Amino acid sequence: MREVGFAVAVANARERVKAEAHYITPNSGGYGAARDAVEFILEAKGTLDHCIEAYIDEDNPIRRPWTLAAAEPI
Repeated sequence: MREVGFAVAVANARERVKAEAHYITPNSGGYGAARDAVEFILEAKGTLDHCIEAYIDEDNPIRRPWTLAAAEPI
């Protein structure tokens, strides 16, 4: 953690790990901590709302694998 530019610890991490973190997620590992970290970074960059809008936009050309037929290659 001391070597990276932005150290993140999850809410249920050991206190020693949290002490080294730049950001501690509000949620525990396995309960939304990764989303917390990603949203924190995107919000800091000022792009969170844009990313969410692009993701939910029906006209977005990104192919979502869960909408494809089983036999159709990704």
